[in-house]
Amino acid sequence: MNPQIVRIARLLGVAPTDVQGLDGVPTPELRELHDQISTALFAGGHKRFAGMATLAGSLPGPAVAKIAERFLPAFLAARVAELLEPDKARDLVRRVSVGYLADIASALDPVRSRPVVQAIPAPRIGEVARELFARGEHGVVAEFVTVVDDDGLAAALAVAQPDDLVGIEPYLEYGSEAQRRVRAATG
Repeated sequence: MNPQIVRIARLLGVAPTDVQGLDGVPTPELRELHDQISTALFAGGHKRFAGMATLAGSLPGPAVAKIAERFLPAFLAARVAELLEPDKARDLVRRVSVGYLADIASALDPVRSRPVVQAIPAPRIGEVARELFARGEHGVVAEFVTVVDDDGLAAALAVAQPDDLVGIEPYLEYGSEAQRRVRAATG
């Protein structure tokens, strides 16, 4: 199954097998469809998400982390996280559980969240990658290969078992920057 169909299914909150009729659509068009669906789903709430990110920026990190993990579902936390100041994100990721971070990572748009993801310390990226690998979420890890910095990628791949590296491969487009980065990092 095309990894982009898996991404679309995750965005819609359905099983990949429930996404019918897209098998023959080229990958670039599926990627564009994913982005259009994401924009349509969350555009109406952008102002509210931005307000929540502003509020999070003005409150103490321990309070924000406790409130978020207890009351904010991961898919909503992901929308807010995409709008956080990178320094605030760096503070918050050390205050919430790895499981919650993995849930958020599964819902994040890697491109929109690039500045936030790149602010996360490499050791924490490794911890989240370990959790995602344990869950079998190879596609989620693969989505972040081109987003994390070199240290973050090294930390993620350092916790990967051989089966995890094999599991990532189908999600990396042949000849892509992501595939080159993984191969370079794993020697």
